[in-house]
Amino acid sequence: MPGRERDYILLEKPPFRYHHPFVDIAEVAGTRRLYYGQWLWFDFSPAGGKIARSYAAIFDDGAMVVETGAGELEEVGIRLRRVPAEKPESRWPTWAIKKFLDGEPPNPDEMDVYDLCKRAYENYIDYGDEWGASMLMSLYTIQSYLTPIFSTLGYIGISGPKRSGKSKNLDVAEQVCFNPVKAVNLTAASLFRIVDGYRATVLIDESDFKSPERHRDILIMLRAGYRRGEYVVRQAKVQKKGEEKFKEELFDVFGPKILVVPEGIEEMLRDRCIMINMQRTANPSITRRYVDPRDPIWEDIRAHLYYFGLKHWREVEQEYMRLDPGEISGREYEKWAPLLALAKVFGVYDDLYKYALEKIHETYLDEEAEAPAIKLLRICLHIYNQEKDEYTDQKPVLSASQIAEKAEELLGREKWIKPGTIGNLMTNVFGFNRRPWKRVKHGTAVYVLDPKKLKALAKRYNVDPDNPLEA
Repeated sequence: MPGRERDYILLEKPPFRYHHPFVDIAEVAGTRRLYYGQWLWFDFSPAGGKIARSYAAIFDDGAMVVETGAGELEEVGIRLRRVPAEKPESRWPTWAIKKFLDGEPPNPDEMDVYDLCKRAYENYIDYGDEWGASMLMSLYTIQSYLTPIFSTLGYIGISGPKRSGKSKNLDVAEQVCFNPVKAVNLTAASLFRIVDGYRATVLIDESDFKSPERHRDILIMLRAGYRRGEYVVRQAKVQKKGEEKFKEELFDVFGPKILVVPEGIEEMLRDRCIMINMQRTANPSITRRYVDPRDPIWEDIRAHLYYFGLKHWREVEQEYMRLDPGEISGREYEKWAPLLALAKVFGVYDDLYKYALEKIHETYLDEEAEAPAIKLLRICLHIYNQEKDEYTDQKPVLSASQIAEKAEELLGREKWIKPGTIGNLMTNVFGFNRRPWKRVKHGTAVYVLDPKKLKALAKRYNVDPDNPLEA
């Protein structure tokens, strides 16, 4: 109310920021620092005997803040946003944590973590013609430890026939990725809460899609988890003054996800994936080899991954911010940019870029087999190339019916080749929705095949404007 004496002070900034318990970037004493959170066992009495488990944040400068209930984290400006009720065993081996705190580098060097991951995947999985798949999986594994850096994270989608090693990719990833969680047997609420609470790397097998309810919940998470800042909203029952009410809960499900994709997966989800196409191996030793979680190699690889993350996150972030993606743009750039930034750091950029272009080309070929819009663009370019010599100061002008006739001459009868569909695509997809590209002639809408607009569309859809009918 005007004139009322205020008994509060509006703070210009909060006294602390909410942070993630497992990995985040915090500003400590004016400096941005990446940290990993762990629940560890400590002896709190000098003479020994007072042993307890406490949360510790281990920072990139070698400092460790142990929360004992006295507000140690808030003293450095951190408050944990949501602390999981469970206190999981540390994925970062205690012996490796002590070495890091003592300033002792790993052996081999932390930059060898890429080769360690790559050999691990290749030791258990035969990728056949997918020559860059082990490189991709290794960089994706390392990427999972640096989620706070990135704005978008594409998913890895794995397809192939039975007994081609699809699920074994998940078995290896479970040993080396950051806080992995398999979706099997988890309710939707549990899955969302675990992904949020642990900043988990989600591993999804094709069997998880079989139940319609499970399929729906997983798709909700995958649609929201691709881009930072998008949340899954759920209604939770609460008891308030003896009454059952509902409150909204927001779950942050942004992060890395590896899934074995079933046939017929929706196009929007496939668009978020970098696809790996598996083949059956002819190598019997690979077939017989199984992933043993007790193998000490996994601890060693994870020790290198944590160390690399803390020591090189700024280098990765700089490469990410200044990345020149060349021919890669749009959604493909969003998927590949974090991996390309890591590839720069490890000196494998040229190889990954070549592999990325091949995978993107595969995607375009898949779209070409399905997308009427791209076929229509090819037809329009072909019509222009065939008829441009007949025009001097003007451009080809055709109705949807005339374009449909040309398309049927070239492609035969296809369901999409009808004036209504073509008119909708020309107007709502290609932007031929107003002058000078769309006019009305004798009561019929006609489209002006302007070469500049067609060539701009050709570049966007990766179509050769001079030879448009060639894939």
